[in-house]
Amino acid sequence: MRHVHGRGHALFRFESELNTVLFAGFPGLVSKLWLAHDDTEAYRGVYQWDGADRAHDYAQTLWWVLSLVSEPGSIHYVVVPGARLADVLAAPGSLSVDPGFDRAWWRLVEPSSPA
Repeated sequence: MRHVHGRGHALFRFESELNTVLFAGFPGLVSKLWLAHDDTEAYRGVYQWDGADRAHDYAQTLWWVLSLVSEPGSIHYVVVPGARLADVLAAPGSLSVDPGFDRAWWRLVEPSSPA
């Protein structure tokens, strides 16, 4: 997110929670899991849609809004047809996509145990 650092993350999270009602209004949305920023200050969402076309429609609809508040070139999405959120959370490494797709920014990983 552009200009969101330090305490700004808490404000952005609050704003995102307020907007949950807007997300719930998109046709075909089954569920959304919001993932907080990591060391690179990236935000992610994992969504389950009633069909890949609806997932693409959602991403294209919100692209311009996100571009207003995001770092240039930082907005990406991947649609994995047939994937169910519960299955992905149970086995984060289970998603498969086109073998030519080499960027792993979107893949969920199992958290490591504290040392």
